Amino acid sequence: MRSSASHAAERALTRSDLGATVHRSPAPRPRFESPPRSDPGSRRWTLRSTLGRKVSRAAGRGRRRGGGKVFGLPLKPPALTSYHGEGWRLALFITKVIRRFSRLFTTKPIDPNHTATDALGRLSQAITELETRIELLQQERNKDLRQISYLTSALHLQQGRFDARLPNTKSPGDDSTTVAQSAQAAQEEAHARDAWYAAFQDRFRGSREDIKMRLRAHLPRVRAAGVGTEAMPIVDLGCGRGEWLELLKDEGLKARGADLNRVSIARCREMGLEIAEEDALSYLRNIPDTAVGAVTGFHIIEHLPFDALLALLDETHRVLKPGGLAIFETPNPQNVMVGSCTFYLDPTHRRPIPAGLMQFVMEMQGFTAVEVVPLHPYPERAQVHGSNLAERFNEYFHGPQDYAVLGRKP
Repeated sequence: MRSSASHAAERALTRSDLGATVHRSPAPRPRFESPPRSDPGSRRWTLRSTLGRKVSRAAGRGRRRGGGKVFGLPLKPPALTSYHGEGWRLALFITKVIRRFSRLFTTKPIDPNHTATDALGRLSQAITELETRIELLQQERNKDLRQISYLTSALHLQQGRFDARLPNTKSPGDDSTTVAQSAQAAQEEAHARDAWYAAFQDRFRGSREDIKMRLRAHLPRVRAAGVGTEAMPIVDLGCGRGEWLELLKDEGLKARGADLNRVSIARCREMGLEIAEEDALSYLRNIPDTAVGAVTGFHIIEHLPFDALLALLDETHRVLKPGGLAIFETPNPQNVMVGSCTFYLDPTHRRPIPAGLMQFVMEMQGFTAVEVVPLHPYPERAQVHGSNLAERFNEYFHGPQDYAVLGRKP
């Protein structure tokens, strides 16, 4: 602690500085050089000189005592115990300190982790934009494909109508109009709606990719049954657009099909699928006994009268090898939305078949290990939650839209 005598001496020095007397000291260091005094007798410049000398001596003592430096400045700047001197040197000292510290904020070092994070962020954003663009292009492609399918179907429709009416362009007394031509005309007339129904399927059934994804649920049972080989081929009845046959082909399984729609048949053959133009019952009757490993039919049995359904199951049982598999998928009328509305979107549907009835029919026709598999419930976002009543509502309105009945030949 400084003594009272030191304080008194300092006050005396200060009082002497207020006069014309100037305290003599060695010349200050160049870095603390004061501006020239324009008026040696001015009190203002006298105070500046006094404070500057004190700052210089204090800084020198800090350096001689081995004090550390931060950014070239003493760790402990000189302390000012009184405010009786001028402040330009103090301002210079503070300005240098501020400049040194400001470099920490104005010149930042490069952080590799921060740079990598920014790069990954930009890459992720680019990937997201690319995926969005691909999705839009896919939607445009699907739209173009549907338009092409519609135009192709319309062309087949017009061609069928033209071929069906061609024999009628002859005069009534023309002997060249034979019975064979009349039969051909009747057959062509039966196919007049093929293009219309193909366009209907494209609109309401869903895309090929979606249908193939749904049909994948049956692959594990097909593989478990050991079918799809040359010795145990698969027969698909009413194969339509051929999604199931295409999926089996992609999986390396042997399969062929039958359908009556000529537009669908042409599409399947363009994809290299083996398909016959024949109705399901006639096609089965032309197959020898115990010749195939599996018979499948997706959304076909709801198109048949009940007697035709029984005959179809009898023929299926006959052509299957022992241990062969039968799979038939149909809309599920237990779903209120399906049974009251969506089932009747297809004008060729006859009546819905409850799962219990179909299971009973399969068992009565000689199939064993008959199993009903619910399929394709509404998405989770369409369901409601919160109570037992909500769960019952989901079961009847948002439950499985289809079901499959499976049986084995003993």
